[in-house]
Amino acid sequence: MYDPLNALLWGLALMIIVMIIFWPHYGLYARYQKMRQGNIRILVEDALKHLYECERNQTPCSYKSLAGGLSISQEKATRIIKQLEATQQVAFDKAGFRLTPEGRNYALRMIRIHRLWEHFLAEQTGVPETSWHTEADIQEHRVTEEQAEQISQLLGNPRYDPHGDPIPSSTGHLPPKRGIPLNELDDDITADVVHIEDEPKEIYAEILSRGLHPGMQLKRTGDSTEGIMLQVEGRQMELPHVLVQNVSVRKSAVKAMVDTTYDSLEMLNVGEKAEVVGISKACRGHQRRRLMDLGVLPGTIVSPEIESLGRDPRAYRIRGALIALRKDQAQQIYIRKLKEVA
Repeated sequence: MYDPLNALLWGLALMIIVMIIFWPHYGLYARYQKMRQGNIRILVEDALKHLYECERNQTPCSYKSLAGGLSISQEKATRIIKQLEATQQVAFDKAGFRLTPEGRNYALRMIRIHRLWEHFLAEQTGVPETSWHTEADIQEHRVTEEQAEQISQLLGNPRYDPHGDPIPSSTGHLPPKRGIPLNELDDDITADVVHIEDEPKEIYAEILSRGLHPGMQLKRTGDSTEGIMLQVEGRQMELPHVLVQNVSVRKSAVKAMVDTTYDSLEMLNVGEKAEVVGISKACRGHQRRRLMDLGVLPGTIVSPEIESLGRDPRAYRIRGALIALRKDQAQQIYIRKLKEVA
């Protein structure tokens, strides 16, 4: 039996469903279209960066290499290149496809945002180093040029990111790459680490796990069967060949800590005292500023007074105050033990 009220309710329900799906700008279909367009834009921007890296490294770029670099099918890579050609960001010649000036400028804008964001993460947050690149990969597609300028000004307009890669200027100027490959460094020459390649991420993580960071001073002391031997901030290190090629250095212009062996604060026992001689370059950003604000400066006298189970954390007497430091923080503070006065 026909029920007018029931028919009206069903009609209203259907209308609401249609509105939820097709409402302009806010409906599910509109949101799907925005997400799809956003995904396409991300692929296009990643493709521009990939093409730029091919040109910079003077390596041939093909649909196959683009598909591999972006983890997409060759069919989708072909569609992206055709879209870039339609927008005059890619052109074809006898050697294949290449970036136009417009495409190159777009790629440099993406690289600028990416490296500025890595610098921001390094200096202003506690995000682990191994996550900087991944986080910047996400943010480079969200941050506007205006926001990038604000970040650059906040950071003091840096020319290099925390890995040592040059940051393009707002006008597209790219500072020169610094240093020479570590394997070209002569023995007994004190040098500064100026660049550590952050890809592939497994190699980068392995280099960091060995305690090597941009800004550190080192000296090549010889070769080993597996790699090269280094003196790094007072300790010996063997760096395998597979890691060496991802590190660049330049001759140090300042007096080095590299020739003197220092203990770390973590090695100090309760009842002992020591003088702070420095903080490792591995400690940076807000963590480094916090230690300095607490009085951890060269010449400061420190001593551990209270230990927790496992000695982590420990309470240290620093400038008259008890300060709790974790083991990993204490390991980054270099000290010179003081002899007890009889």
